[in-house]
Amino acid sequence: MDQRGLDEQPTHCVSAASCNVIVRNIRKKYGFSPAFADIFCITQYDKAETAWYGTGNAVKNSCIFAVSADILVMKEAAEMVNFFLMNGAAFSGESNGLLFSVVNGEATVTGCTGEPERVVIPDFFGCYPVTELRDNAFCNCDSLTEIIISQNVRKIGHHCFYACSALERAELPAELGEIGAGCFCGCTDLEAIELPETLRSLPESCFRACLSLEELDLPGGLESIGELCFSDCENMKSMDVGGNIRSIGSGAFFMCRNLSSIRVPSSCEVIGTQALGYDCNGNELIKNEKLVIIGEKGSAAQKYARENGFDFSVQGEAAEAFAAVTSERKSLSYDQGFLLSGAVVLAAFSAVVIRCFILHKRR
Repeated sequence: MDQRGLDEQPTHCVSAASCNVIVRNIRKKYGFSPAFADIFCITQYDKAETAWYGTGNAVKNSCIFAVSADILVMKEAAEMVNFFLMNGAAFSGESNGLLFSVVNGEATVTGCTGEPERVVIPDFFGCYPVTELRDNAFCNCDSLTEIIISQNVRKIGHHCFYACSALERAELPAELGEIGAGCFCGCTDLEAIELPETLRSLPESCFRACLSLEELDLPGGLESIGELCFSDCENMKSMDVGGNIRSIGSGAFFMCRNLSSIRVPSSCEVIGTQALGYDCNGNELIKNEKLVIIGEKGSAAQKYARENGFDFSVQGEAAEAFAAVTSERKSLSYDQGFLLSGAVVLAAFSAVVIRCFILHKRR
């Protein structure tokens, strides 16, 4: 190891906390701990000497580490140090048409420049992991057709893709924890999106006005669907909201005029006003007479169906009917014809897909 200047104090240094952020992020990006992992304060990178200057407990007050083998990694880390020295723990920048800010060692995408068609959110800006897409980051970006979001992202802000009318495809990270209200509202061309199993709630107006979205599987652990979440999904045919849903907000499926069946589990305790089966014709409120609500006896779903005048089918009975109809060993006689209706109902709910299409602007 090349060392010099042990008695010299560096003129600048970043805090121990900032140093730890740098070390952690480089380890996360490159899969190993850099040579300066034990340094508490890093100061500057000398390109001529391909070395680090810093202070820490490893060699008392000052040291130089030869890093020629990891020159690119160290150059990247040096840029991080300079950011910390010049801007403190927070700063902003631009990379490949994406605007971002960094706070406490984590990057947030705040917007974009120009008129992008396909955007890939990177795992890192430099050595800073991208963990969030800011509120309204791509709002009204009507040139955007495809968005691929990195696996580091844990949060997507409200109205992030609001009115991205040309957006056809969105790929979300597998461990996304939060998605904001109205996030995809007005994405009229959105055709495909897979929701990660880590999501526990879908907020209000989340998929409002996604007129081309044909299929959507809800996460098995989803617990709540917000108000107007799927309102105006006029081409939705059937819906299975999963087995753990606890609440469906008011108007969640308002104006889903082609929705023929929806399965609601017994875990659901709250179904809001006009959440299921309602439409409008101008100022006139009308009902979707063909809607069948599928659930269990004594459930909130059965109560909602009874109070609002919708057909209700008991889940177990529908399954038995389907099994009887499809059995090759049984023939269907005239007086068994009632089984057909049960089969149709089950076929609808067992598809376990969501086709949502919406047409409202942000309130």
